[in-house]
Formats: sequence, C-alpha cells, structure tokens
Amino acid sequence: MTTIPPPPDTGGYVPAAAELRRIADVVEQLPDRAPECVSVEIQPSVRGGDRSALITAVDRVAVAVLGVPGITSMVAGSTFHGVTTPRSGVLVCVRRRLPDWRDEDLDRLHAEVRRLRAENVRLRADAAGSPPAVRQRQAGDPR
Repeated sequence: MTTIPPPPDTGGYVPAAAELRRIADVVEQLPDRAPECVSVEIQPSVRGGDRSALITAVDRVAVAVLGVPGITSMVAGSTFHGVTTPRSGVLVCVRRRLPDWRDEDLDRLHAEVRRLRAENVRLRADAAGSPPAVRQRQAGDPR
C-alpha cells in the first residue's frame, strides 16, 4: 500500500480537497471486498460562527457537493443544519451543529407554528364546507 504525504496548507478548501483525494487514493488500494456502506461527513467551519454564517457555509458546500441546500432540524436536543444524500455507494453528509436558539428565535418559531396550525384548520374546514363560526372556534378564536 502506498502512503501519500499530507498536502501543504494553502488555505481555503484546497487543503481539504487535497486530503480527500489522498484518502480516496488510499481507500482505492484497500482489498477488493466492498463494505456495505461508506460515509463521509463534511462540517464547514466559519470564524465567528454565528448561526447565519454557519447555515450559509453549509448550504454553499451542500449545493456544490450534493446539489441541494441543507435544512435546519433538531436532533437529540441540538440544532443542526445540513443534508445527507447517498452518492455512488457513499453516504455523504454536509452539516453543522448550530449555536443554541435564542429566546426571540423560539418565540418567532412558536408564533409561526401557531399561525400554520390555524391556517391548516381553516383550510381543512374550507375543504369540508364548515360555516365560518366553526372555523373560528377550531382555529382557537373564541368568537
């Protein structure tokens, strides 16, 4: 098996790309028995790392590598932004854990959930032909 020396640090994504090529060259030389699954996780990093900068970095890499931006979701009590997609037998994940939600973010999120629930009730009632008074009570309006 050939050992490839690490690439020089030239900044940007160049060192990461060179390291991935080095890893690919080594993996290519492994014995011929293919594993059931290989996964690669890319976690873009940003100096200062506020939420919007991390989301932008993840989306930039995810669109370039996988063709789609990430989504924000909660996993085991932490917030992540990313996407995971199988590509040619390799599970590729581009994601980052985001800093904890701020109170105003949660308030805005809860207000949006309440608005969407009320809209859902209204649309279902419209589809069922309910009178307006029933729709208002279902949406939480006491009138």
